[in-house]
Amino acid sequence: MRGPIEEVGPDPQSMAKQKTSSGVGQAELEVVKRATLTALVTDDGLTDRLVLKGGSALEMIYGVSDRSSIDLDFSMSNTFAAEELGPLRDRIESLLSRSLGEIGLHALDVKLQPRPKKLTADIADFWGGHELSFKVISKRVAESHADLDQRRNRAIQVGAGGRASFSVDISSFEHVESRTEQEVDGYTVFVYSPAMIVAEKLRALCQQMVEYAPVVKRAGRPGAPRARDFLDIFSVVEQCRVDTTTPEHLDLVQHTFAAKKVPLHLLQKIRATEDFHRISWPSVQDTVLPSHDLQPFETYFAFVVELARQLTAALPGSEDGG
Repeated sequence: MRGPIEEVGPDPQSMAKQKTSSGVGQAELEVVKRATLTALVTDDGLTDRLVLKGGSALEMIYGVSDRSSIDLDFSMSNTFAAEELGPLRDRIESLLSRSLGEIGLHALDVKLQPRPKKLTADIADFWGGHELSFKVISKRVAESHADLDQRRNRAIQVGAGGRASFSVDISSFEHVESRTEQEVDGYTVFVYSPAMIVAEKLRALCQQMVEYAPVVKRAGRPGAPRARDFLDIFSVVEQCRVDTTTPEHLDLVQHTFAAKKVPLHLLQKIRATEDFHRISWPSVQDTVLPSHDLQPFETYFAFVVELARQLTAALPGSEDGG
């Protein structure tokens, strides 16, 4: 059964005055995230296609709260057709207007764009996605300022790094068959299972390797350091008790890697990436909640290396190319 969004958190008019490093207080940011999630899942067409994942799922669904995510992340098994984007953007703007309006806020500059903007034909059937972005202002400001520039100047900083735009990342052509059904404020939300989150984060570590670069035309460059993924994998396996040795999990890993054409043998190469990923550890330290007993990066790295070793031994084809 679908129900109304629950109005929680402080007065939205005070949001701009209570800023943290993300530009707004954490409680207020959670209100925006929850209202955005609710807006998207009130539409049956979107509910059936979007699957919440990553830090968003860990924090909002599973209570793995050693860190707080800024934006929302979803996957879908297919992708939005180009001709869908205009009508879909308009529909989402209407949904956001209703959901945010119930907590005294208003969405501005709503955009739904493909990411990346252009894809070559040989990767267009498995790569890419879309980004939904918008600015947030108080409903009072929206009603008292008709000028668009004045509204933009009064946007609340709700994005990462103090950005004025809130983002929703949607990854296309993902393996989502193992999704679970959850309820948020009376609304049905499809969510990655903890095992899916672990599999996708392991894959993400492999996707940063130079060996994967040719698959997505990255010109032989490594990707970006992802120290946060080591912490997340550790936290999910330990707190959600994910058994990575079951046949079901091994099958899940195979399908997750295959979705983005990531060779399984890259798992064994994670052990050689410690220095590369350590570079981004300070940013993890800055964003972990004070209540969390954060261990040195080496602890989480060693845990993931051992997990990858076990998977390499169990998965057919994962020892090739060593």
